[in-house]
Amino acid sequence: FYQMFDKIIVVTADKNIRIERVMQRDNITREQALERMSRQLPESELLRRANFICSSNKGLYTEDLNLLLQFIRNEIAQKKLK
Repeated sequence: FYQMFDKIIVVTADKNIRIERVMQRDNITREQALERMSRQLPESELLRRANFICSSNKGLYTEDLNLLLQFIRNEIAQKKLK
């Protein structure tokens, strides 16, 4: 499936932070969150496929978003040159 995309951007956080966020967002138990996560690609595989990785352990900051925007603009510029 990932082959359909030119570039892959992964936003990640430590496992416990992701669990807490899912529990709060979906109002589910820790066990339910872990069950959902077990059905997803392992983080190591996501990171392996990523062209750009953004950590959100403490939330997304302007600096992170500016770097991401710069990455996207560079990719668009490269495509226009081809």
